[in-house]
Amino acid sequence: MGRAFGGIFGSRKKAHERESTKHQHGAPKHPIDAASSKGRRSDGAAKKLRASTPDDALYSFLMAKHERLGNWSAASQLPDEMFAQIIDFAIDPALTVKKVAKNAPALVNLVKNNAHRTLLQRYASDAITESIYGKPAKEVCVYKKYIAARNAALRAQPTQNPPLGYSTGLQKRRRILKAGGIKAATDMLVQALEPTPPRISSIRSAVFALTTLTTDVERDGLVQKHVKEAGTVAAYMQAIKYAVEYSDNFTYLYIAHSLGSLTYDDMRGIPEAIEVRSEIVQAGVVSPLVRKLQKTKDADMRYLGALLLANLACDIEHNGTLMDHGVVPVLLQCIMASPKDQRVQSNCITVLFNLSVRRPDCVKQMKKAGAQRVLQKAYDCHGVNENCQILITSLMQQLEEWDGYVDTQEEVERRQETQQHHQQQQQQQQRQPGEDQQKEEEQQEEVQAQEQLDIFVMETDQHQQHTDEEQQNKTEEEEEEEDDNEIANDSDYEYEYTEENEQDEDDNDEYNDEEYGNEEDGECEDGQGTFM
Repeated sequence: MGRAFGGIFGSRKKAHERESTKHQHGAPKHPIDAASSKGRRSDGAAKKLRASTPDDALYSFLMAKHERLGNWSAASQLPDEMFAQIIDFAIDPALTVKKVAKNAPALVNLVKNNAHRTLLQRYASDAITESIYGKPAKEVCVYKKYIAARNAALRAQPTQNPPLGYSTGLQKRRRILKAGGIKAATDMLVQALEPTPPRISSIRSAVFALTTLTTDVERDGLVQKHVKEAGTVAAYMQAIKYAVEYSDNFTYLYIAHSLGSLTYDDMRGIPEAIEVRSEIVQAGVVSPLVRKLQKTKDADMRYLGALLLANLACDIEHNGTLMDHGVVPVLLQCIMASPKDQRVQSNCITVLFNLSVRRPDCVKQMKKAGAQRVLQKAYDCHGVNENCQILITSLMQQLEEWDGYVDTQEEVERRQETQQHHQQQQQQQQRQPGEDQQKEEEQQEEVQAQEQLDIFVMETDQHQQHTDEEQQNKTEEEEEEEDDNEIANDSDYEYEYTEENEQDEDDNDEYNDEEYGNEEDGECEDGQGTFM
């Protein structure tokens, strides 16, 4: 506790001394008079009017614990450990990290021992990248800028006469590696993944630091050794699951970069790299990686994913796993999706070539997926390098050997469509007699129904016609009766009708006399009867 107070008080005392020296340096000595004393008083007044800062508040809090003030303040009653923890939290984390930025063990300890202070832990983790690349972490968080900073720091040629104390990026990284930087960053990543929801800022900071510590791996196997001891691959697998669930492309991208660097071994002379490749396959990284490549629209993600698959395909024992997860159609899809990106096409073609050499079923799958058309287009339309052209030529020759034995996916689909069409025609022909008979029966039923409907309509019309005729006759009879009644009521017509009737009666009498004889005799001509 005393050392903490002494360090802070001492630094503040030295600051006052430097400030007083700065004001007095080079100034002529003048006798003290009233004017000068007045000027000093005015300067003091000006200093008193200065606004307070967090450092002033921290200094005041420390002074409250000072033994000269006695035990009258509440701060003096706090235990020393709690008081020291309060002071620790009150100090600016950027200032704390800045003091130890050039001390690799101290910087790693800040990452290791401050899981309860996530802000300070993130500052220290980002300082690992800043110290190696020589640029603020905010300026290199974009992937293209990160690659440019990496190339400038780790791949640049050292100067002939470096200044005293100068260190290259590789030398700075080696010091952090020896201090346990990979282990500290891996533990930070695991701690950030534990809560629900995870601490996204801490996850990204830890992955960012791990990528810096594992990119452009040297051939001595030191980085792979620390990765295996720290369990970094298992932590990466947890982080990949998190990245898939929360759609964190930043974390996914930098993990793919780190794993691609850790598994790179063009000369197959790094046993540690072989162990890391086996650990990656056993951890189950292949399946989510293939799914990510199938869905991603980012060219950098395609490049890094294809690079990692190309490194894994170098080992014969992993080829079966890659084939089981369907990498062939996904790689062909990546080639078509990035026609102008030589990085993507070169890595995808390398994976296909490595698999085709040892796995004949790979060539069969390539043939089914239409690889000849994709590879020919890549060869003709894109300026691939000479090595890539050689690989494409070899693949095309292998694919031609399968002509006549394996059909492409398009041919298979076309043949299936033809077979389905033929089957439909046969089924239609088999159903034809029954369908014709059924249609005839339906037509007969329709004709019968139409005939019944016509009969019903005809009967209905006849009944309606008969009804109309009856109604018409009835109406005529009624009209005649009305006419008769009118005639009977007419007196002039009745008189004439009477005279006519009398005349008719006389005529009838005369006719009867002539025909039947004299009425007085009372006998008919034939004498057979009498007329009454």
